Amino acid sequence: MVFALMAGLGPTALASPSTGSPSASSATRSGPVPNPTIGVTPDGGVVGNASYCNRDYERLGGDRYIAYNDDSGDYTCLQTTNQQHATGFRVTTFEQNLAGGVGAFPNIFAGFEWGRHPKNSFLPVKETKDGTPLAAVSVKTVPGGYYNAAYDIWFNKTDPYDPWQLGGNNGTEVMIWLVNHEGHLGAGDYKIDGTSWRVMKWIAENHRTGTTWHYIAFIAPSTITSAKLWLNPFFRKSMALGWLSSSWYLTNVGFGFEMFSGNLPGLAVKSFSLQDLHSGTLPPKPKPPTPKPVPKPKPKPKLKPKPKPKPKSKPKSKPRKNPLPVCIRRPRC
Repeated sequence: MVFALMAGLGPTALASPSTGSPSASSATRSGPVPNPTIGVTPDGGVVGNASYCNRDYERLGGDRYIAYNDDSGDYTCLQTTNQQHATGFRVTTFEQNLAGGVGAFPNIFAGFEWGRHPKNSFLPVKETKDGTPLAAVSVKTVPGGYYNAAYDIWFNKTDPYDPWQLGGNNGTEVMIWLVNHEGHLGAGDYKIDGTSWRVMKWIAENHRTGTTWHYIAFIAPSTITSAKLWLNPFFRKSMALGWLSSSWYLTNVGFGFEMFSGNLPGLAVKSFSLQDLHSGTLPPKPKPPTPKPVPKPKPKPKLKPKPKPKPKSKPKSKPRKNPLPVCIRRPRC
């Protein structure tokens, strides 16, 4: 999802986006958020066939993917049936509360998205070691409305030590638009695997966090509702345009709908799959700094006890010569 558009950042693109803005809507939220039929699992995410709203999510396809209701201003609800085997979702509710921007990006993904991670999907992997990822999707569109349907692929500049705490990526966001209900966008004629694509790109920014990243979108000249795309050719084209580095790490591959306005319930990802992507490994834990050895205090030298002085012997009195007579109470001696 392009936070720069939502936040009003002016794009520096190959071609400026359309100046027409989506019409505002006065829709308000209609009642409480539906509760899941069973509850919330300990690992996060709802289970069951009920609709889920308010940025909730559901683990799909044996926990290989997550369908995430990324509501960032509008009010949307999604629904998935047969959760253990399904690899898609349907938009059941869309009420526009954010005029003039992308207020919701319901999507299904593998990898990491703001702390969410399907247990059986991949860990961040360096672009040069990602294998030959093949992403397939089938979508259901609705007539009219102001939206697009696109692959959304993210790179981070470094291998995150703890990807569950990654948050926003700071490398590149590669989008591949299959459906464009936003008017004529992009420029050029870039051939990738025999198909022509228009391109637009700029530096995007999330004004809430201050994170910036390279944004590039490959836009199909006409609507495609079913596709199976090798992703590396799009990565190589992004590198040729100076918008991606081969030393950066792939963290997320997904597909979703950037929703502006209109009667959009009914949009659906009927199926999604990601194959032949090599998973990375978690980097080793950083070693704590070696503490400097504390010098042992030098032992104090033992003091020799002072010798006790010898007692002075009393001099022997010499006997007097001619001793005087001893008077024992006699008047005269």
